[in-house]
This record gives sequence, structure tokens and C-alpha cells, in this order.
Amino acid sequence: MESDNGETVCNILTALRNHLPSHVAVSAKIRLPLEEDQLKPRIQSLMATGIDFLAVHGRTLKENKTAVRASHSTRIREAVQIAQAERPNFPMVANGGIEIFPDVERVRLETGTAAIMSSEGLLETPQLFRNDVSQLNPRQRLEEQFQIARDYLHWTALYPPFPGVLGNVAGPFNIAKGHLFKFLHPYLQDHRDVMLRLAAHDINRLVDAQRIVDELYARYQDCSDEDLHELESSKVSSSWYRRHWGSIPAQRKANAPVLSVEDRKKALQKRIEKLRDARKAKAAASLP
Repeated sequence: MESDNGETVCNILTALRNHLPSHVAVSAKIRLPLEEDQLKPRIQSLMATGIDFLAVHGRTLKENKTAVRASHSTRIREAVQIAQAERPNFPMVANGGIEIFPDVERVRLETGTAAIMSSEGLLETPQLFRNDVSQLNPRQRLEEQFQIARDYLHWTALYPPFPGVLGNVAGPFNIAKGHLFKFLHPYLQDHRDVMLRLAAHDINRLVDAQRIVDELYARYQDCSDEDLHELESSKVSSSWYRRHWGSIPAQRKANAPVLSVEDRKKALQKRIEKLRDARKAKAAASLP
């Protein structure tokens, strides 16, 4: 959007709307523009393509959620007002900073959007939009998260997301592992030996993952409710959603925004290349 002020995106959306039947919805999602005065023309140009609804992420490309935390609800509300002026009752969706159900209610009231979107929050708590989840006690929360992990493994066995996920060295099976790490993040932090075994390269079948999930669950069965309440896993700060919150230096928090999405991708690519070079060097050193 920033490179050509949305021209390419608008061309794509226009083509989709012109070629798809009217009962098939066409939508778009944007971040807040870097320049505040670009919000109105950007929304107007997107709506002119004929889209059926628009989602707005309440941060710019250069704002990192870990440093910025809450999204800019006032700017999303401004986007809603712009859209309503163009087309009354046009559906707008707010996104950003949705960790628990009270966030859903708060952001909808603050922004006036028709709906709320969550991404990372749902990866850890798929039942996030159920209004009682944030009121669960530590024991109830533990039972729910482990049941979600079991259900996920069950459905993955019936409907593998990718070929090879039922038993393949690395590759697709790591997708299944990734979901388990999110569902059970607080409890894996309590028992890092289990976390390391789940991450191990030779854990590459669903039956292996199920065995590790069962072992982790068993470690809490002799734990009283009082003891469970005192564990790190029972603290809000132990969630996967907040996994990096404590690692941001104070000065960096104060000086947000930080790296843009593109800058973060480049930095990640450099780290990957460095790891590859290290593996190649290690392999070469082991040759006779």
C-alpha cells in the first residue's frame, strides 16, 4: 500500500469484484497509513473498488505490537467515520490488540466497527470470542487448553493440513508442533524439559506429540488448586501472546515505532542465512 499508495491493491480488488458473482464477498484489510492525511483518500479509493467490507489494523507498518501494545482505536474510529460518510452502514472491522474477550467489547465500543478481528490471540486461545474465557480460574484454563490440544491432534489425524504431517521429518509436521506450542505455551514454560523434547527433530509423528501432551498434562494432576495458582503458567504474563513483552528494553518501548514489517523480514532472512552458513561449515568440518 505504501509503495504506490494502494494503486496495485485497488486494481486487484476492482478486477475481483468485476469477475466474481455478487454473492461472493470481496474485502480488504489495511494498516493505518504512515502519513495521517492519507487515511481518508486511501479508504475512499478502496471503497471505490466495490469491496463489501474493510478491516483496519490499528497500527502502521512501522509500529511493532510488542512495543506499541494497544492499537490506535481513535484512528480506527476515524476510518469508520470516513467510510460511513461515503457509504452509510458500510461494514468496518477493527483489528489489533485483541488478546482476551474484554478487548473485543472495548475495541468495538471505542471504534464503532461492525465486527472485531483477532489473529495471534486466536492462535493461542481459539475460544477467545467466548465471553467467559477471561474469567476461568487456573484449573479451568489448564483443562481447556489441554483439551484444545487433544482436539487439535484428533482433527489433524482425520484431516491433515498438509501432506506428510502425520509422520514426516520436520517439514509439514512442524506446523502441528507450532500449534501445540501456542496452545500450551505457559505449561511448556513450567516444564522446559518437555518443551525441549517436543521441539526435538525426532518428534515427527502425531502419536509422539500426543504422548508428550499427555505427559505434560499428567505433571499437573497432583498439583493442588492453591499450588497451581502460584505457578508461572497461571499468570497473565506467561501467555504466548505476551511472550516478548518483557524482553523489550525501556528505551525501545519509549521510542516506538521500531522496525517495519519489511525490515523485520530482511533481518529474519539474514539470521536464516547465517544459520545455513553455520550448518554448512559444521558439515564441511565433519568430512574426512
